[in-house]
Amino acid sequence: MKKRISKFLSMLLVLSCITGTLSTATAIEPRYTGLYSLTVSLDIAAGGASTSYGYALLRSGYTADMTLTLQRSSNGYSWSSVKEWTSSGSGTISLDKTYYITSGYDYRAKCSLVVYDSSNSIVDNVTKYSATVSY
Repeated sequence: MKKRISKFLSMLLVLSCITGTLSTATAIEPRYTGLYSLTVSLDIAAGGASTSYGYALLRSGYTADMTLTLQRSSNGYSWSSVKEWTSSGSGTISLDKTYYITSGYDYRAKCSLVVYDSSNSIVDNVTKYSATVSY
């Protein structure tokens, strides 16, 4: 009888540890080889001035090509490119661009990054989107 109670308490302890671990889990981000972080955002001011922003922080020894694209949609699922900008480098890469838009559409910024190692081989290929903004 004591063995059964001991086993039951052991199982209960294990289950409570697992449940506690699962309840405190956070969102899982993919791990990249040469990319530390990638941020993209879109702001639209009165008068139609949109500001698209892309920022990449690379690990030491890596380079990257960044493409920042302003996109629009009239139905929320089919997107077309309005304007595109590019930059490349190492360490940090950022694009902060303003473009005047027309009303009546949903807009978002798309930031694509291709990361290369020292032998110029692609190690990461990442695309992120901003939140959608209606104007």
